[in-house]
Amino acid sequence: MTIRRAAFLLGTIGMIAGAGVTTAGPAMAGVGSEPGHLTFNPPSGATTLTPTWSTSDGCPSGYQGSAQMAIFNVGSTLLSSISNVAYNVTGPFRGELDGSMRAILQFAHVPNGGSLEFTVGCYSQEGGTGNFTWIQSSLVTLSSDGKLY
Repeated sequence: MTIRRAAFLLGTIGMIAGAGVTTAGPAMAGVGSEPGHLTFNPPSGATTLTPTWSTSDGCPSGYQGSAQMAIFNVGSTLLSSISNVAYNVTGPFRGELDGSMRAILQFAHVPNGGSLEFTVGCYSQEGGTGNFTWIQSSLVTLSSDGKLY
């Protein structure tokens, strides 16, 4: 493959991936079984902000003891839990991040223009313990200058 063709192919892949991220594309979500059911308030803004998060539905039966948000890299590798533990998770619920969006994205080594999957884990017991399943999720993309999410 020539360099020119390889560059074109990589550019095309990048545009397709970018379009999926801007539309919260479920195809790009790797861990959560309900992409798009997790939102941030505010939904976008300066990375210095510490947005709250909420779900549009509750945790499934058998996993309603508690919930906690975690982050996964593009390879679907768990990086860390990054929120308080939420209780009363039978219907829509909310939580708070442990730090600013900047701190979380830096911890995850997300490059400018890169994305990170935020996913809620639903647990069978209180305190984020017991059996768990990854449910609600959302992709967060860092702007090309690293100032906005």
